[in-house]
Amino acid sequence: MVSKRFGVTSKRFSVASKRFGAILKRFDLASKRFGVASKRFEVASKRFCLTRTRFDMPRNLISLLKPLWSSVDSFCNAGCGGTVFIGITASSSERRSIMSIPLKDSLLVPFSQNFNDRIVASPTTFALSAPQAAAYTPLHTAFVAAYNALMAARGSGTQSKSLTSTKDATKNALLAYARQLYAFVQSNATVSDANKLLLGIALRSIPTPIPPPGVRPGVDVISVAGRTVSLNVHDSASSTKRGKPAPARAAWVYSFVGENYPSDPSLWNFEGSTTKAKFDILFPSTVAGGTQVWICAAWINAKQQAGPVSVPVTTNIQGGGTSTSSMKIAA
Repeated sequence: MVSKRFGVTSKRFSVASKRFGAILKRFDLASKRFGVASKRFEVASKRFCLTRTRFDMPRNLISLLKPLWSSVDSFCNAGCGGTVFIGITASSSERRSIMSIPLKDSLLVPFSQNFNDRIVASPTTFALSAPQAAAYTPLHTAFVAAYNALMAARGSGTQSKSLTSTKDATKNALLAYARQLYAFVQSNATVSDANKLLLGIALRSIPTPIPPPGVRPGVDVISVAGRTVSLNVHDSASSTKRGKPAPARAAWVYSFVGENYPSDPSLWNFEGSTTKAKFDILFPSTVAGGTQVWICAAWINAKQQAGPVSVPVTTNIQGGGTSTSSMKIAA
């Protein structure tokens, strides 16, 4: 009796075990599904992070440009047809002349009023003729009237496409002629800067010319190896700086083969340009060993304008081996 009961209990336990196994399998399957969902969530999270990074990039650029926007005004070029350019503060030699007629209606009205009043009152002060000034007035009057009518309608809660269209048309006509006069006065050298500022015209800065180097370089013959002469070209005006002086960008190196160097620059042979202190000259095989050669150099600026030539230094081409020279010539 006990044995039978034990057998029944064992069967029940086996069934329960199978059910428990089925539950485990279902749990394992759910776990796998959860793992798949987790991976999908992770992929979505990465995509979100990537999208957020792409979104933050232009926002970061805007934050970098904000200081520039706050320090300058937006200007419109004379022939840009309404395109706005962002001016960047630069040195006086790097500033570019750009149009500064405001495009915003609320700013254009006072600008145009001042421009019209001054050129009509005294056109010759701004190198304009009376007919030129007189032609501006009706364009200005039409725009101001259209602008005021539109503002009055909006103030009463009325939205009018016809008034907006009229305002835009008169504004475009005004800007087209204003830019002509603006550019003419801005580029006219007979109009003083003070009078240009009275009209609200941006001043054109004249770039400071870059002068040619005012000092001659120092040239040192470092060594002679066969037909190769190694040089050191440096700033001779400074005992501590061995590089190029301002505004030098490079050095031109010349050579002459003979016992006495000529005073005629056309008789010297141009060996090349160098931006580094070390420079090698390889003389041709037609130059016999033991021949005396002369070498000189001159600094050049960014426009390739040369300064004074260095004092020529001399050495001899070797028939073989290496010779080291301590000859150093400064300015």
